[in-house]
Amino acid sequence: MIPGLDQANGRIRGGMPTTDTRRDAADHDVFYDPSLQFGMRKPWGWRFLGRPQARQPFLAMVQDIATTRHARPTIQVSCRPAPRPAALELPRLLEAQLEFLGHELADFERLACSFDNIIGGHRAAHVQFRYTLQLPLEGGSCPMPVLAHNYLVLTPGLAFTVAMSSSTGALYYDEGDFAAALSSVRIGSPKARVPGPTLDRSRVVGLSGARRARPAAS
Repeated sequence: MIPGLDQANGRIRGGMPTTDTRRDAADHDVFYDPSLQFGMRKPWGWRFLGRPQARQPFLAMVQDIATTRHARPTIQVSCRPAPRPAALELPRLLEAQLEFLGHELADFERLACSFDNIIGGHRAAHVQFRYTLQLPLEGGSCPMPVLAHNYLVLTPGLAFTVAMSSSTGALYYDEGDFAAALSSVRIGSPKARVPGPTLDRSRVVGLSGARRARPAAS
């Protein structure tokens, strides 16, 4: 079943579509869901994860690394019903999300926050934060610090959350991968093709895939 909005209970029904329906027939690096009108290209060297047991996230991808003691670079996308897009809604929705994360994650620390991003043609809020996971080991556990970026994107009727996470160690992730994936996002425009892979990776600096919104005319 292709996932779609269940207006009756406010949830996304179904799960991640099967391999045959979730990727463009001519491009296996692209995820596109026609019911949500959401598309994203996975970075080179990453892989899509299989169908999740839960309804959310509807898209997940990961890059394997050579160690199990650091968090793997991961991107997950989920969505839920939302009010009509309004700039005033973003701070309220983001604060609610941060309150939840602060209760759920150990050593949660907010690092940066902004509300003037544009992703897939829609206004988005961004928060950078870090937290700690406990890695189970024989005879105990050890802390695994995680660096994360969440983008909350408001569209008519749906709020998408693009969650990106990795190790805090720069040797175990490439910000260019996250930036390329973010800049490939297309939402609510079936005719707009997801762009091809970034060829000149040296030009991708930081998470530049999120454009800044133009300031309102005075």
